[in-house]
Amino acid sequence: MALTPDTQLGFQGQLRQRIQDQFGRVGLPAWGTVMGLDDVRLPISRNFNEAFASRTNFEDFLEAGITHRVNDAWTLKSQFRATYFYYSQGRISPSLQANHRTLKRSVFFIDVHEQDYRLNNMAIGRFDTLGIKHRVLLGVELSRHHIAYDDTTADLAPIDIVAPVYGASPTNYQLRNRQLSDYDTVGAYAQDVVTLLPQLEIVAGMRYDYSARGVLDHVMAGVDQSAYNGRVSPRAGVVYRPVTWAAWYASWSTSFVPVNDVTSLRTKGILFAPERGQQYETGVKFDIAPQLTSTLAIYQIKRKDVLTTNPVDPTEQIAVGEQRSRGVEWDVTWRGGCGRAGTCWPTMRSRTPRSRVTMRLRSATMLPTCRCRARDCGRAMKSSPGRRMACWWVLVSTTPAVAMATRLTALSCPATRPLMPASAIRGSAIASA
Repeated sequence: MALTPDTQLGFQGQLRQRIQDQFGRVGLPAWGTVMGLDDVRLPISRNFNEAFASRTNFEDFLEAGITHRVNDAWTLKSQFRATYFYYSQGRISPSLQANHRTLKRSVFFIDVHEQDYRLNNMAIGRFDTLGIKHRVLLGVELSRHHIAYDDTTADLAPIDIVAPVYGASPTNYQLRNRQLSDYDTVGAYAQDVVTLLPQLEIVAGMRYDYSARGVLDHVMAGVDQSAYNGRVSPRAGVVYRPVTWAAWYASWSTSFVPVNDVTSLRTKGILFAPERGQQYETGVKFDIAPQLTSTLAIYQIKRKDVLTTNPVDPTEQIAVGEQRSRGVEWDVTWRGGCGRAGTCWPTMRSRTPRSRVTMRLRSATMLPTCRCRARDCGRAMKSSPGRRMACWWVLVSTTPAVAMATRLTALSCPATRPLMPASAIRGSAIASA
């Protein structure tokens, strides 16, 4: 929506609610299905859940963005996003007793309320100094995240698998965890894309993140669970285009993820160290046709102090030390029309054969293949794929308000990830060459 010839305003939002009955349906025991068939045979439709075993999930957000063109050199953009998330579940955990008929049951309840507010302000400049072109990005981001978390267990009357009687209610509730957390972050970032020659561009930038976390714990009263973290994350890259249809690039970037949410809390109230990461990447991008491009890249990603689920207790998390992912990535992108609604990009990606190589997603979700601990250093992670291929469509609307919001989203820089992904170097710098 155009307010003036130089000012545009855009809105978008979402209301999503999902209720799933019979959540975590209790599976049939081996006795009566594949064993002990001479004594009892259970029908496949037999269910040992109760009515309260369900899951409710609400996820709503409202986003507003405004962009203002100051002059030919500078543009100001601001984006605000408010998100509300609610999650509630009741799940039954069964255990078949020695008589092969009595199914012992316990119940786990979780309730989570989250509110997240983010404000991102940026200035984008394009100008020349001494014949050298600059594309500058300056910005400040503020965020506040509030979460209320309850974790409760309860007893439930056992049930006869042969002649089940339903309608039991949970008893002996025990509060395992109740926390109120406030998580505030401030991020400041700067980046400059310098065009030294028509074929050569250099990208340099850095981001400073500071986070403060406070927790009110009703179970572990008196334990100090506050945390304050700050760190500078630099990045750099170079793009060289010797010919119009091909470009070589190399990049180095770092990341910093502060302690966040209740999942980062040990059982005794000890907080984990922030996660740190480092990425190297180099590759070549080819413009095969006006609507067809291909990229071949070699990369390595290292992450330290990564949190993962504790295999002994799935309700807790542990730090696994250092993870490494390295390999070769090849993707082909075709840009084709989708009618008047917008433009679609179907993308196909391939991976090298299994050699401690995994899929690295463009969303910056990195699947590690190597963990370096005392006895496990160098071993491939479980369930780590050796190769993967994917194909999907991305729709970008040509409506001015929606397109503006899309661009604002692409430029947003949350405090929990690097200033920009390394792939943005080849995506933005090459496209403008």
